Amino acid sequence: MRRVAKALPLAESVAGKTKAALVLLGAVLAVLAIGCVNIAGLLLARGVQREREMAMRVAIGAGRTRLLGQMLNEVC
Repeated sequence: MRRVAKALPLAESVAGKTKAALVLLGAVLAVLAIGCVNIAGLLLARGVQREREMAMRVAIGAGRTRLLGQMLNEVC
C-alpha cells in the first residue's frame, strides 16, 4: 500500500470549487445593484414631477387638505 501526499495552494484548499459560485454571486449582486439604482432614479424623477405639480396647485390656490386628498387619491 502506497500513500501519496498532495500539496495544494492554501487558496485552493480553502476555497476549493466555490470560486465559480462566488463569481456568479458577485455578478448577481452587481445586476441587483444596477436595478436598484435605476429604480431610485425613476422614483426621484417622479418626485420632481410631483413637486412641480404640487407647486402649481398651491399657486392656483389649493389648500393643504385638497393637496392631501389629491395625493391619497393617486396612491389608492
